[in-house]
Amino acid sequence: FSGDSGYGAHFAKISQRYGPFDLAFLENGQYSWVSREVHMHPEDNIKAFNDLNAKVLVPIHWAMFSLSRHPWYEPAQRVSALARSSGVDLYVPKIGEVMSSKTQYQLDDWWVPIMKRQQSKQ
Repeated sequence: FSGDSGYGAHFAKISQRYGPFDLAFLENGQYSWVSREVHMHPEDNIKAFNDLNAKVLVPIHWAMFSLSRHPWYEPAQRVSALARSSGVDLYVPKIGEVMSSKTQYQLDDWWVPIMKRQQSKQ
């Protein structure tokens, strides 16, 4: 669980000391060029995930409310495209979803219909 964290060498160090990991809950969102040291961009998520030597990436800290200028769904859109193109196993839980050891970690673009409804109303 990354909490607020910009990307850096600390992820590889954590992996060396405590890894590998089954799940990596990494904050992904509320980013801008000003907050790069405390909020990871989707590209940073993929790098941190790889550094951690984890099995499944779970992006967090992106859809509850907006602190940045990007749309609420953009972090999920970007990280899912990056994960697909780089072969990263990604699971994006629905807002409020409870995860357990029985959760099936399959990528479901659940935010897309909501995003499209919002865009059609603009």
